[in-house]
Amino acid sequence: KCVIIDTVGQAYQACYQYMLSQMGVNDPGEVGYGMGWKKIRLEFESVLRSIPQKGYGLIMLAHSDEVEKEDKATKQKKTVIKIDIDKRPDLIIKSLADFVFYLNKEMPEGALTPTVFAYTKLLDIDTKSRSRYFAEKFEFTYENLQKEMQKAIERQCAAENAISSNESASNPYEKTPIDFDKLKAENIALANEL
Repeated sequence: KCVIIDTVGQAYQACYQYMLSQMGVNDPGEVGYGMGWKKIRLEFESVLRSIPQKGYGLIMLAHSDEVEKEDKATKQKKTVIKIDIDKRPDLIIKSLADFVFYLNKEMPEGALTPTVFAYTKLLDIDTKSRSRYFAEKFEFTYENLQKEMQKAIERQCAAENAISSNESASNPYEKTPIDFDKLKAENIALANEL
């Protein structure tokens, strides 16, 4: 039911190499007027979009590193989290994502083993949620994700006086294909009549 891409940065690099071979070039800049980069972007975006359009869930994973950066104003060094996704695919990925969680392994006080927490509303790390009502932090397990999503739906319904439905929407891509010749004939007949 789901397609998991691990990692999405490597998937973009594979798309990049594939498109270079399709265009017969070694660098996207060899294709004039930015068309090489545009073709790579369109290929990557269309493949990612096709996954949910076919009825699958899409989970994209990326790694992160802690890096030292100098604050320009204070000239002080600080540790920041850098997500391992290039700028070009990053824009595509974020536009498609319903949720961007930052997962961090932490040792809760008094615990014997670390726990992975999901963060949904961090300011200094890219996170995103289409639901304003998601918890800012929760223990990241499948069961907790389901519970937190249900709570977010309930909070939204209460705040916005809405009603939630569990009925799945129909998938337009599962419908019977249209007979193109018949459709063409109908359009010609309609055009002639008009």
